[in-house]
Amino acid sequence: MSLSSSLLRVSSNILAKFGAQITFSQETYTSFDPENGKTVSTTSTFTVNGVVDTYSKDEVNGTTILSGDIKLIIESNGNVPTNEDVATIESIDYRIMNVMPVSPAGVAIIYEVQLRV
Repeated sequence: MSLSSSLLRVSSNILAKFGAQITFSQETYTSFDPENGKTVSTTSTFTVNGVVDTYSKDEVNGTTILSGDIKLIIESNGNVPTNEDVATIESIDYRIMNVMPVSPAGVAIIYEVQLRV
């Protein structure tokens, strides 16, 4: 077993045990209906295990990271959120500002997701 697969397995187990399920959703506009003048959309969702954290005072710079931003650590399970997704935590929707993979052995084992209300 390689180092990256071991790290991936351990991080997934920890997030499953101590984290919560986080739902990500993305609305995709698929077509325009000329009869009613509306755009038809579909919403796709996926769920991952994650842990909510805060940014330290040193990380908050007032520009890219604001004082109310949330740091979310999620498992790497094949679903990678994008800035177009919405994260729902305890019935509150958050915009995704940034997604950074943590890949010490060249394979993403977790993602750090920056959220903002």
